[in-house]
Amino acid sequence: MELAWSREDLAIAVDSYLALLESQKTGGALTPEAVLRSVATRTGHSQEEARGILNTVTWQMSMHNAPVCKGFRAQCETDEKVLVTLEQILSRDWKIDRVLHRKPWSRSELKAAVACYREMCRDQQAGVPFDRTERLSKLADDLSRKFSAVRLRMNNISWIMAQHGLPVVDCIPLLAGVGRKVVSVVLDVYGELVASEDESAHRDLWTESQLRSALDAYKDIAELEASKTRFDVNDNICALSQETGRRFSFCRLRLANIAWLLQGKGRTPIASIPASNEMPQETCELLDRLCMEHPVSK
Repeated sequence: MELAWSREDLAIAVDSYLALLESQKTGGALTPEAVLRSVATRTGHSQEEARGILNTVTWQMSMHNAPVCKGFRAQCETDEKVLVTLEQILSRDWKIDRVLHRKPWSRSELKAAVACYREMCRDQQAGVPFDRTERLSKLADDLSRKFSAVRLRMNNISWIMAQHGLPVVDCIPLLAGVGRKVVSVVLDVYGELVASEDESAHRDLWTESQLRSALDAYKDIAELEASKTRFDVNDNICALSQETGRRFSFCRLRLANIAWLLQGKGRTPIASIPASNEMPQETCELLDRLCMEHPVSK
């Protein structure tokens, strides 16, 4: 079992990193290999784990255009809790906040954040696994913002979505305390993104033949569930994806749409895929007609 990184361990790693940085600036004799061995020995972690932390420190420094050590890669290799602790240590000891020049979020930054949020929400509804920390880390990198700042903004977006009855990402907690101007911009760009997605969807709507295939796949899943046969629903979705030429996540979502339509008609939906009403109006109307023409027994 991997040993957890305590705040004291991380402070040792940061202090050692900054000592190496100073040595490299002044032509000193300290080497990355010596620092790596020292951090591993002093914290009780393996050299591989220590390298991951030092690479993460390099990533955090480079993301904000601060000087970095030679010998380590700028790459995030740790979890969310450790990332936030490292940022706190760097902000206190390295005064990296001076480099961050805190500033209000621009409209383009908020739009990028909402787009990232929407992507996670779609994956959640389609049942596609995703790594929240990885998504937020990439967004922080793209925006040159601190990870903790991005996480806080995502919490604000969750709160705004919930307040206005919009879909929320379950793994992102709600946090109020955001100004009316930010709320207005978030809702505005959310509307723009949804309109753009609808427009794209309208250009590439599922054909009646593809929807019939989805309905047949749904019936197969319903029959398997009714017979209590052990099966992997992902196999059915993959088969539908191959038959229709549609992405796995879209096929899963379309099956979720059928479950939602049948649930609205008082039918018991399949248990393998949560129901979802996220679909273009034309698709909803066509699916509704097909469900009535070809009823599902369950």
